[in-house]
Amino acid sequence: MENQKDSPFKRRMILFGFIIATLLLLFFLTKVIKKDCKPSLNSNQPPHVSTLEEVQKELADTQKRLNAFYKKKTFYHDDDKKKINYILTYNPQTGHNVHKAHYNLDGVTVGEEDFYDTIGHLSKQIFYQDDGIAKDYIMEYDVNTRNKIKLTVYCADGETINYIKKYDPNTGEEIK
Repeated sequence: MENQKDSPFKRRMILFGFIIATLLLLFFLTKVIKKDCKPSLNSNQPPHVSTLEEVQKELADTQKRLNAFYKKKTFYHDDDKKKINYILTYNPQTGHNVHKAHYNLDGVTVGEEDFYDTIGHLSKQIFYQDDGIAKDYIMEYDVNTRNKIKLTVYCADGETINYIKKYDPNTGEEIK
């Protein structure tokens, strides 16, 4: 009989001991984890700072990966392939265009650039002045409705904005 009376008491004590042991274990584990995560103040090593060469190498590697993913196709004005008409960059897996650079009749300077979204819809056009560097104007399109949403016209220097027109993405009409 005495064993049966002691049994609930013993069970409570075992449960209480188990709870205390679990709490102590959690307490010590959090202290150890916090200690391991803190940077050492006595460390003689400075934090790693990328050098220019490392950054350039990483950029070159990224460009190689992109070039391996996207394909370019060049179209020419003439048969001897000296004057470029445009260069089309596309995703060979989906067949969607990514970028298209239109060249002027000289085949050297860029006259227009088209940028496409991930599903191949035109999202932005940049038109350049005759030198191929200074911007003339930029057209932006809504990717859902494909309507014109913004026109930015630049001054002769190609940097200063002359004016901006905004359009309703649903109708394509100018917002005044």
